[in-house]
Amino acid sequence: MKQTVPFSGLHQDLPALGNPGMTQAHNCVWTDGCYKQLLALSTTGDALSNRCQGAFAGRDEDGNTILYVGDSTKLYQRNSTAWTDKSGTTYSTQFAGFWKFKQFESTVIATNYNNNPQKITIADGGNFSDLDSGAPKAKHVGIINQFVFLGNTTDTTNGTVPYRVHWSAIGAPDDWPALGTSEASEKQSDAENLNPAYGEVMGISDGERFGLVFQETAITRFTYVGGAAIFEVETFERSRGLIGPFAFAQIGEEVIFLSSSGFFKTNGHQVVPIGLGRVDDVVLTNLGDEFAEDRIYAAVDLLNKLVFFSYPTGNETNPTNLVIYNYVEDKWTTGAETVEFLFTSKTLGYTLDQLDSVSASIDALNISLDSSIWEGGRDQVAGFNTSHVFGDLSGSAKTATLDTQEAALNHGGKAMVRGVRPLVEGGTATVALLTRNLQSSSKSAGNAVSLNSRTGMANFRSRARYHSARVSIAGGFTRAFGADFEFEVCGEV
Repeated sequence: MKQTVPFSGLHQDLPALGNPGMTQAHNCVWTDGCYKQLLALSTTGDALSNRCQGAFAGRDEDGNTILYVGDSTKLYQRNSTAWTDKSGTTYSTQFAGFWKFKQFESTVIATNYNNNPQKITIADGGNFSDLDSGAPKAKHVGIINQFVFLGNTTDTTNGTVPYRVHWSAIGAPDDWPALGTSEASEKQSDAENLNPAYGEVMGISDGERFGLVFQETAITRFTYVGGAAIFEVETFERSRGLIGPFAFAQIGEEVIFLSSSGFFKTNGHQVVPIGLGRVDDVVLTNLGDEFAEDRIYAAVDLLNKLVFFSYPTGNETNPTNLVIYNYVEDKWTTGAETVEFLFTSKTLGYTLDQLDSVSASIDALNISLDSSIWEGGRDQVAGFNTSHVFGDLSGSAKTATLDTQEAALNHGGKAMVRGVRPLVEGGTATVALLTRNLQSSSKSAGNAVSLNSRTGMANFRSRARYHSARVSIAGGFTRAFGADFEFEVCGEV
């Protein structure tokens, strides 16, 4: 007899039997209706002096990509493979602190809370400098309508107010008039103290019509209305907020984020759970102490409709785990990649002459010439390894592991599985059987078996009441759909 068990969506938080999906889909991504290979981080160029604590990909008026990065004491700019120190002073970013960046027209703004907000004009050759004497120090920055928003602020008048946002003059990122003055009123610059019961401001999403300010347990929508009110302010979510400063990704007006109770998405009006029963429990259980929350990073792969979340476990200094969400097909996978920072970047682009700065020989390049890293302006998931070297996810294919649903092939009795044929295009697959006779027992994992070159099947003689197959795929693959089980009914109860 034969039964095909498809590789369906990941539901690793649910029991194996009767699971509507799979309990493991590791080191792969879901896109275009099936599982595909996940590529490793591949790095190139010079290392930063210290750990990356924030990064941003900006674009000049000609569409050229320019990367900006911050560490504990410096701000850098990169055009090809080398980092140029663009610091306006020696900065003092805390070890558990971070840099946030936003671009307003040709101005890039950077905040790290300890220093005055910084600004730089893209491609003018200058260094970062103080934004404006009226701008408060802040942990977060966002762009809503034509205003620069700073959140979780400290200034000489109000002191430290973690639940406060303060915005610039309209259309002027470097103009911060004194609040309460006629100039501030005329230029529509103001501030808003949110409800302190919901915790500190953790992040700000951008928008033309409206933007969102995330606190620890709330989300507030700022909608531009003009006039004396300037913004209509509505806190529409009062129980779920943002767990860490980088734990969210924005696609259009939608934000996908991790809160202390799981993964959600919001369109600025309602909040929808997307990780319940699938990845929430495992991720939240694996997260270490509160320090780890600052090391949860999100990045977007627009081409494949994916959001990558990187997070640490236990007492790890750097994230080692990935959860990857297809926001169009509503599917999750997991992965392993050690990084010190992960973010949504854009490819810089290289000429053939510039490749000489990477390697003296094209044949010696450790990144394929087909990689998007050599093209300019394309969105990509990028990051830094623990040696502070920049790279993107264009390296070698990781070995994927896919566990099928647990199946009672002979309902009420046992079955003898004689073979499993993985339905996989490309790569080198092996199969191990996971078996048990009672749901109260733990699964027993057998040895991995290679495929018969003629039949494409891994051969077994496995008698049990419950079976699932663990398919491992090395060497890269293009698609993985499921597995065919060849079995006989044993008649045993």
